[in-house]
Amino acid sequence: MCDSLEEGGLLTHETTLVEEGGETLGTVVDGKKKVTAVTPKRLVRLRQAFKYALQRRALPGAVWEVLLGHLTHCCLLERGLLSGLHVVYAFIRANYVRAVPLWATAREELTHVVAGTVFCSASWTLPWRSTVG
Repeated sequence: MCDSLEEGGLLTHETTLVEEGGETLGTVVDGKKKVTAVTPKRLVRLRQAFKYALQRRALPGAVWEVLLGHLTHCCLLERGLLSGLHVVYAFIRANYVRAVPLWATAREELTHVVAGTVFCSASWTLPWRSTVG
């Protein structure tokens, strides 16, 4: 598959074939338990980064955007958490280059979603859903 991607001009990372799973980009793929999850190490780092940022008096939206990107990556395994982010995007757009205090509602959103990252895992044994909703 990687050869096909690279033939089409899409570069891939080096690959290793494993049968029982492995770890990459802060995510563990466990073939025995049939689950994909954020590694504990990544969760700790993510939480420490947000704890530090939330303690700062003011940061520009661009900094929050980077942090939000890391948070979003983790939340892809529990997509319901992504629905808890709305005001923070408005804050980033309104204050992209200016360092201003984080809005209380944006702080609340981030606090709740970061706390929910403990649930960021996906079981491979769940039945396939043909519809969304």
